[in-house]
Amino acid sequence: MYTEKQQNIQRQKSFEESEAENDSLREEIAQLRRGISDLEAENKQAKEEIEALVIINEGLGKKSDLQSKTAGLPISKSEKSESEGELSDDKGRAIYYIIFFT
Repeated sequence: MYTEKQQNIQRQKSFEESEAENDSLREEIAQLRRGISDLEAENKQAKEEIEALVIINEGLGKKSDLQSKTAGLPISKSEKSESEGELSDDKGRAIYYIIFFT
């Protein structure tokens, strides 16, 4: 049987071990939170890059449509410049996303 002093020493030792374990768990939680934050930032950047690629694809689709519609057919300069203007706007937005978010 332990004396009261031995019991107190044992309790103190157990308490210190628990505190050390708590500190370790707190550090692990902090690391996990940092990891989550990093993943959220990567996810946001990936979404922005996907949006830029969608804009590029839409622009390529418009260009392809324009080429197939006008294959062998004369078109007016105003129609052509209007379609090219839309493509130019799409390219500008895509380039902005790529430069700004990478």
